[in-house]
Parts: sequence; structure tokens; C-alpha cells
Amino acid sequence: NLPESRRLIIEAQVLAMRNDYSGAEAKIREAFDMDPDDIVTRLAAVRLLQLWPGKGPAMALQLLDKIVERVGDSPSMRIMRADLLVAAGVPNLKDQLLAVTENMDEWSDAEKAQVWRQIGADLVQAGHHQEAWASLEKSIELAPGDLPSHIYLFEIALAKRDNALMQEAQARLLEFLKDETDPQYVLTEVKRRIAQAGEGNI
Repeated sequence: NLPESRRLIIEAQVLAMRNDYSGAEAKIREAFDMDPDDIVTRLAAVRLLQLWPGKGPAMALQLLDKIVERVGDSPSMRIMRADLLVAAGVPNLKDQLLAVTENMDEWSDAEKAQVWRQIGADLVQAGHHQEAWASLEKSIELAPGDLPSHIYLFEIALAKRDNALMQEAQARLLEFLKDETDPQYVLTEVKRRIAQAGEGNI
């Protein structure tokens, strides 16, 4: 069974989906009163602010700063920060996203990889392909078994319509999967061939 505070968070999420932001806030406050140190509840409050018309990502970032100051930093908070930076459309987005990866020396390689992967994905979305590729390579270096990072590398090459780069990403993916019939690899080959056909190269 879910703890009562988690049930309240789920109810808050449902209310937010129905645009009842005040009702969602009341549920989150109730969950917070039950367990003031629960990080899930705190992050739910940040997410609610992000969605709330008239408040939005900028105010959510301010609340996130206060939470980090109170309870300390974590990979989940860094990932949320990256999401909020993208949602807020901040100036110098590339530099601000890369700054999210600073001061992670005390974390495990797996935790660092989570952050680098998210930054890579956000940089892809923002169109900064070179920096995205470097970020995802860092994620793979820290966590070689991270399939999403391998997939993102291919998606960067696909977005650039760079056949050589697509094949490089496929080779790295195949080295990880070790099976050309794996559905993930087959899907990249289908996408590559379609892209090449669109360029008139097949």
C-alpha cells in the first residue's frame, strides 16, 4: 500500500491535470504536514508551480533553489532544474544547462551519468547538437550500460542527416547490444535508411 503522503501527491497530480491548481496545492500542503522532510513532496510542489498559470517555471526555479539550500542537492534536483530551465526559456540556455553538471565530484558515477544524460537530451531538444553529443558521451563513459544515451547519440546524428555519424552511433549501439536483430538496433537502421532515401542517397 502507498503511504498516505504518496496518495495525496497522486491526488494533487490528478487535480493539476484538471486545472484545479488550488486543490492540488492543498493536497501537497497536507502531504508536507505529514512528512516535512519528504523530498518527493517538495519536488511535487516545484512541479505544481511550473504548471500553474501565472506562476510557471521561473517561480518553480526559485522554490527549487530554496529546497536545495534547505535539504541539499541531488541528481533528481539537477534533472528537475534542467527541465525548468528549458521550460522557462532562459537566456543562454546552453551555458545554463551545462552549468547544471558542475560540482558533482562527490556523487557516484551512476548519479553523474543520470545528470549528463538529461543535459544531453535537453541540449538535443534545444538544437545544440555538438554539446549534446559531448554530454551523452560523458554519460556513456560514466555508465557504459546506459541504453538511452546510446539512442540519443543516434538521434543527434539523425537530426543532422549525417549518414557517417549515424553509422558511428549505430556501431557504438551495436557494441553495446551485441545483436543486429535487437529491435533497438533494427529501428535505427530503418530510420537511417529512410533518412538516406529522403536525401536521395538510396
